[in-house]
Amino acid sequence: MNPNSTNPLMFILEADPARYLKTRAAALLALLKLIEGVAAVWCVSQMIAFLRAFAADSGGALPVDAVKSVLPYELTALLPQGTLPSGGAVGTALTALAALCLLAELACLALEGFAAPYLCFALGGAKLFSVTRKTAFFASVGLALSVTLSCVVSAYDAVTGGAELRVLLWPALVTVGCALLLWLYVSYNRGASAVIAAIEYEIRLGFKESVPKELKLGRDSFLLCVIFLAAAAALCAFVDWRMYANAIPVLLALKYGVARKSWLRFRRCHR
Repeated sequence: MNPNSTNPLMFILEADPARYLKTRAAALLALLKLIEGVAAVWCVSQMIAFLRAFAADSGGALPVDAVKSVLPYELTALLPQGTLPSGGAVGTALTALAALCLLAELACLALEGFAAPYLCFALGGAKLFSVTRKTAFFASVGLALSVTLSCVVSAYDAVTGGAELRVLLWPALVTVGCALLLWLYVSYNRGASAVIAAIEYEIRLGFKESVPKELKLGRDSFLLCVIFLAAAAALCAFVDWRMYANAIPVLLALKYGVARKSWLRFRRCHR
């Protein structure tokens, strides 16, 4: 008789990924990831078009312009256009970095979208998720860094150029807001990457794997959910509730809300 089969410690250490993957919350998250993946495929084509236009004529482009290039027209029309200085050669380099990082992020989301149902229902594809989550984390760091540095460069150019504060205030707030949101997304990606790595380990070896206690995945997913819900409410209340683009922040809020619930289920299974 195998002594491990009767050892109570082995039952404690034995992993059961189905307990947190084959749930209603995980199934809904997989569906939302699939929708996100389909949208990411379209965004990849938009990002490639932006990179081609940027390579042909990079004058005046900013990292935030790369982000805006993958948004629907109804949303980009609400954002300030061409009011911040580009930052010269440094701004051009930062925009190129942002565009490439965003392209990598979108490619990862596209792959994950089509792999999410397989992971949820068949417990497969965890290795792919582990690679894409790590790639998305580093890509989000590069994107957040490029947008943040562009804030500093643009502010310096604006001050030295004698631009009026009232003209620059709104676009500056938009850029700073994008930077803060991206750093929150970086923290979320860090937590998601650690959880996916633990899931991949448990599926592959069959033993429980812990995640660092300092992860703030629950907090980050909650904040992202609230932010996108507030964005959806603001669009409906102050812009036009009939815009189809309003569904984007609603779906993102739902995704992060369900992600938080899935994380809480994962954490309960590892106590």
